[in-house]
Amino acid sequence: MNEVWTFLLAIRTELFLFCAAVVAYFSLFANVHPKKSKTAQGKQVVRQLDLQADFDISGRMTPNRNRQVELLSSEEIERAFQSAYESDDYRQVLRCWTAMKRLSSAPSVCLAHVVESMQRFRKDSPFILRELQSFLKRFPNKCCVGTLNDLVESLGRRLDSELVTQILDMMLTMSVKPDQRT
Repeated sequence: MNEVWTFLLAIRTELFLFCAAVVAYFSLFANVHPKKSKTAQGKQVVRQLDLQADFDISGRMTPNRNRQVELLSSEEIERAFQSAYESDDYRQVLRCWTAMKRLSSAPSVCLAHVVESMQRFRKDSPFILRELQSFLKRFPNKCCVGTLNDLVESLGRRLDSELVTQILDMMLTMSVKPDQRT
């Protein structure tokens, strides 16, 4: 017992500093989650063009079920897509992409812009390929050699040879025959 008492006396400074740190932590960070103001609870801001996309655990984009994206026209979504890309708002580009995939008619979209936005958002190659395949299967008239050549050319300028190879393999599996430009 005497040895324990001697040990506690030897480390009393360390124990004091530890207790002081705990007290300082609780006094500074005790109210980490402040209460919501009454004005924020009573008012909700409604945005005219709200194209929110959520991401599930596996990283796939899933549309938020609370949004009214179906009511937007193809032209509105395409304009929002183009303005978001020009202003380097890649999150909004991906939101528009999610909305475009659910349209009934094929939108006029530059796949190179979509892929660039996904890459800037740190999406991996398998995810990008899945997104492209699902889009091209949903809208087979967009699955032409010219569209995919534009995409391959854009990726070639950015020196992304891995994704270029995978897209060329995807072209062959989708029965798209490469031309001289490819």
